[in-house]
Amino acid sequence: MTRVGERTTRRPPQVCAVLLVLALAVGLAGCGARQQPRRQQGDAPSRAARPAFPVAPLTLVRPLEQDRLDATRSALEVPLRNDGRSPVTVESLRLDAPRFSSVDAVTSGEVMQPGQEVDFVVGYGDAVCPGDAGAADRVLLRARVGSGAAVDYQVTVPAPDAVAGRVHDPECRLRAVQHDFAVSLVADGAPAVVAGHPTLPLLLRVTRRTGSDALLVSEIDGSVLYDVSPRAVPAPVPLVRVTPTAAGADVPLRARVALCDPHGLTEAKKVYVFRIYAGLDGAAPEPVELSPGTDVQALLEAARRLCPILR
Repeated sequence: MTRVGERTTRRPPQVCAVLLVLALAVGLAGCGARQQPRRQQGDAPSRAARPAFPVAPLTLVRPLEQDRLDATRSALEVPLRNDGRSPVTVESLRLDAPRFSSVDAVTSGEVMQPGQEVDFVVGYGDAVCPGDAGAADRVLLRARVGSGAAVDYQVTVPAPDAVAGRVHDPECRLRAVQHDFAVSLVADGAPAVVAGHPTLPLLLRVTRRTGSDALLVSEIDGSVLYDVSPRAVPAPVPLVRVTPTAAGADVPLRARVALCDPHGLTEAKKVYVFRIYAGLDGAAPEPVELSPGTDVQALLEAARRLCPILR
């Protein structure tokens, strides 16, 4: 199995022997950078508006897949195999999923020999919440069989697709939290050395924007330079619960300087980005990034300046 540009290919033994000779002669000319589709705005089309296309002369051999690189680029892998007797040239393809906004097709040009398997990479747009969970996802592709003309085909993705759901559902849960609540970190005092640690008292401020759903915040993470934890002992579990009738809540926190290295600030990334895990009405908590305002950032830096090595 070899990696070719944006696809992983699996070829039958007789084809592999020919390709090995060609590769030695001409080099890896087919390798290239992974092409990323451009996102578009707007919801996915409704089920009634989706035209039908002939079934593609290719087989989806496994469910959709996503590795870590794909996740950072909003992409999925589509493993297709040519089970026919003629070569199939895939000119372009795109994901057609009612739970996501549409994206441009990815151009390909891959010629799939009989028996060959290719992991194509397609993009997906923003999650459509709640989305049409009952409509099947499919991959639309333009392809030529042998020397024939290009034809638009479809490959239906069996439902439910676990990878697409794993991408879609967390984004919608996060969006619901951010729609109903504003969450921020505010200063609750001046920097000081507490029990030998430079510390800044903070408040986690949760304010309801709209709705009547309960909110549960299970925990908070610090950054590479600052440990953030509740001031209460023992720490409340969960960190905060906002009932359906409450307008919000304040949770006393402390930010302790975790790294007093004088080079820490210049080498660290996302120094002032913290993360809570929050969900509505018993939904699975999702990570929500918090970046305090410049006034709080200045106080955090003042706390770091209380490190003995930096005085």
